[in-house]
Amino acid sequence: MDVAVSGLVRRFGEFVAVNQVSFQIPSGRCLALLGPSGCGKTTTLNIVAGFLHPDEGDVHVNKRSVLGIAPHKRNTGIVFQNYALFPHMTVFDNVAYGLRQRKTPNDVIAKEVPRALELVQLENLGHRFPRELSGGQQQRVALARAVVFKPDILLLDEPLSNLDAKLRETMRLELKSIQRTTGVTTIFVTHDQAEAMVLADEIAVMNAGVVEQIAEPEIIYNRPATRFVADFVGSANFLRGEIVERETGYAQIKLDFADQTVRAASPEIGAPTGRCEFMIRPERINLSLAPTDAENELEATITNLAFTGSLVDCYCAVGDQSLHVQVISSRHALSTGQKIWISWDAREAFVLRDAP
Repeated sequence: MDVAVSGLVRRFGEFVAVNQVSFQIPSGRCLALLGPSGCGKTTTLNIVAGFLHPDEGDVHVNKRSVLGIAPHKRNTGIVFQNYALFPHMTVFDNVAYGLRQRKTPNDVIAKEVPRALELVQLENLGHRFPRELSGGQQQRVALARAVVFKPDILLLDEPLSNLDAKLRETMRLELKSIQRTTGVTTIFVTHDQAEAMVLADEIAVMNAGVVEQIAEPEIIYNRPATRFVADFVGSANFLRGEIVERETGYAQIKLDFADQTVRAASPEIGAPTGRCEFMIRPERINLSLAPTDAENELEATITNLAFTGSLVDCYCAVGDQSLHVQVISSRHALSTGQKIWISWDAREAFVLRDAP
């Protein structure tokens, strides 16, 4: 089922929690609502689920408004952050709960519940109680319960936040596989950028009740529309200067912090020249121990180093500008105070739409 959300506004007193939120999800696709706490993502999810009514806007499922339909009649599967399993019921009965509420015949329940448990790899644990399961297994039970009745939409509210880091990585891939297998249109809320990148076909980055950008994960990461998106999704260096010339797809920028002009990719917006801010990811910056003929090369001094295993986070200074560079730990012998040269391909730096 395709989902269309248009112009949602939700206020709590004077506070506007959701402000003109709109997005469309084609049938079978997965959208992540990504943002920090308090950005409006869970409120948006609750409106789609029917737990909250918007002050403005509408929600259409398969081109039909669902605002007047009670939550339990929307054929929506929901996985809550705390799973909300019934402790006195077995795994089988937890998964069967939604079917029984829908007056599903027992012979159908006897077929559909084992299928759902097999989908989440718990086919042999139907007799257990939630207290006898690990956190990851409880999460799978909640997921099986949400998909067993073949919902039109699957809603996931921070589904992996209660799991440890290693298990989260495993469950991301399992969730993606289950969503692809079932083909159910899915919306999930998360503050974890890696989770959104792995699971979603598209990501809607939210900030202060507003959607700042909706795009595929690669575009969100490589071509963020705003400074907030660039800063929230991954690490980024933000550099300022004056655009002195534009060419097709690129800008020549006189840096504020160095007597040098560099090139960066630039959307065809705004004035042809003027103040700008551009970003570049730490892993897209090249580091060398001697000057080269590379484009956009700057002389820098290392101010700090942080070993993280396979990578080294190298913090350096160019004049009064601090930059973060990520390099493979075995590639260079580096030390604090060392002089280095950094450079980047102009295609890897990007002028931001909301630059000052």
